[in-house]
Amino acid sequence: MKKVILLTAVILLSATTFAQAQEELTGTVDVTYLSQYIWRGFNMYGNQSAIQPSLDLDLYGTGLGLKVLWSRANTSGYESSEELDFTLSYSNSLYEYETYATDYQVGWMYYDFPHVSSDVGDMQEAFATLSWPEIFPEGVVPSY
Repeated sequence: MKKVILLTAVILLSATTFAQAQEELTGTVDVTYLSQYIWRGFNMYGNQSAIQPSLDLDLYGTGLGLKVLWSRANTSGYESSEELDFTLSYSNSLYEYETYATDYQVGWMYYDFPHVSSDVGDMQEAFATLSWPEIFPEGVVPSY
């Protein structure tokens, strides 16, 4: 956990060098209520509801992003299942204004379960997403 906090602090402090890009540090604060928290097919808190506050930062328009999400059951008995997710990502576009324009995002996620030993419970993953926003000409909606 200490390593993740240190990594997050280093990233945020180094991001201040991007402030010269005439962009501002922007972010989104979100709180989501879930009637059930199902993650990748696993019902994390049984039939209990959960709350997931998060903070998502865009680091000065550089394409770098940082997100922290906390997940917690709304009932007692699931305290050991509390979860903190840290995401570091980079987003950009290729071939803008072309039919084959491609938006992409690559990143890394760290799943921390504070009440479980890091050797047993914590996980991490790398990800990549692609999208093609201009694939259909303007005004043309595909019919299925």
